[in-house]
Amino acid sequence: MLGSIGPVEFTVSESEVKTFTEMNFTHKASYASHKIIARNELVEFTGIDASSCNLRIVLSTDRGNDVHNDIESLKELLTSHYPAPFTLGGNVMGSGLWVIETMNVGLQRVDAYGNILMADIALTLKEFFDNDI
Repeated sequence: MLGSIGPVEFTVSESEVKTFTEMNFTHKASYASHKIIARNELVEFTGIDASSCNLRIVLSTDRGNDVHNDIESLKELLTSHYPAPFTLGGNVMGSGLWVIETMNVGLQRVDAYGNILMADIALTLKEFFDNDI
């Protein structure tokens, strides 16, 4: 297994290919600016924002994927607000838990009965922290 987002596993085998493309991470610090009369503004570090990750997943029945089921699994993670484990190459990414912030599904191929044969999914994940405040 290459990695996973919750129940959706990235794999390459004789029977199935389910991988991602164009994965990129964004890490950001936050600063507040305070205006001071007749002086330069004061910039103050306020913290580290949650990291985000954008990636595309191409699913196809030709590659052994259950396209409809995988779309529904990802959609369930999005709508349930469930923080899911995110791993890559056996490594836990960031804090380990991420939520799906946005999901864009493009249907590439559908058969004559409306079955989804191929889909291109763009995800934005956001790192989840349980701060217990």
